[in-house]
Amino acid sequence: MASKAHPKILVTGATGSVGSCVAAALIEKGVPFRAGVHNLAKATNSPPFNTNKAKDLVDFAEMELYNPATIEKAFHGIEKVFLLTPPGQTHTSYPLIEAAKKAGVKYIVKLSALGVDEPEQFTWAADHLAVEEAIHKAGIALTSLRPSYFFSNVFAYVPTIKAQNMIAVGLQDARLNTIDNRDIGEAAVVCLTHAGHEGKTYYLTGPDTLNHWEMADLFSEVLGKPITYVPLDDKQLRDVAKTFLPEQAIDGFANMFLYFRNGGYNRTFPHLEQLLGHKGRHFKPYLQENAAAFK
Repeated sequence: MASKAHPKILVTGATGSVGSCVAAALIEKGVPFRAGVHNLAKATNSPPFNTNKAKDLVDFAEMELYNPATIEKAFHGIEKVFLLTPPGQTHTSYPLIEAAKKAGVKYIVKLSALGVDEPEQFTWAADHLAVEEAIHKAGIALTSLRPSYFFSNVFAYVPTIKAQNMIAVGLQDARLNTIDNRDIGEAAVVCLTHAGHEGKTYYLTGPDTLNHWEMADLFSEVLGKPITYVPLDDKQLRDVAKTFLPEQAIDGFANMFLYFRNGGYNRTFPHLEQLLGHKGRHFKPYLQENAAAFK
C-alpha cells in the first residue's frame, strides 16, 4: 500500500461537486491519494476530508491552474489522475496534461460530458474532445467518463425555491437523464483502481429521466409546499449565467441548454450499472436527503 507521503493517484478539483465524490469513494475504499485543492485550509475542514480515516489517506496539494509551479508539485510522483476542470474552462486542462506527461503519469480518467460525440450540436463537447486528443498525443492512457445531468445541479435552485417557491431555468419541456454525483465518483474509482478500463469511453446515466415540471412536483412532495417551474427564455438564461460564469463561457453555457432542449440528454446507457454492478441512485431520495438546504 502506498504511503500517505507518496500517493500514486491525484484527484484534481477534489473539493468540487464531483471531485469530492471521487475523493469520498477513494477514502471509503481505503485508497491513498493526493487531493488537488484551491484552498488547503478550507479543504481539510470540509467533507469528505475532515475524518480520521481521511487524514490517514489523503495528501493535499494546493493547485492554482495558472501557476505552473503548483501544478508541477501536485503531479510529482503521480501515476494516475482524475482530471476535472471548471465549467467553461476546459482549456485549463492543457497545462495539467503537460505536467502529467512530464511527471510520467500513465493513466488519466477524465470527466467529460454526455454529448461529446456530437460536438457540432454541443459546443463545449468540442472542447472536451480536443482535451482527449491532447491526452492521446501525450501518450497517456485515457478513460473518458461522459455523465448526464448532475443531481447537484439542483442546488442552483435554492435561492428561488426559498424566496419564491419556484424553479426558474431555461429548459422548457426538455427531458433530462439525471445522475447522482456519488455514482460518478464511484465509477471513476472503479476505473482508477481496476485494470482494463484504459482506452474505454463510458456514458454514465442514472435510472431517472425527468423534465422540470416533474422535478417541481417532486420538490413539492418532498418539501411539503407547492413548487412551480418557470421556463426561462434564452436572454433570461444568459443573464442568470452571468452571475456565476466568466463572460467567455456564456455562449457555451447557452448552447448547452439548447442541446438539452433538443433532446441531447433524453437517453440512457448501461455503462454505470456495468461498472458498479448495480443501478444508480434515484433522484427523489437525493432530494429527501438534502431537503433542509431548500427550506
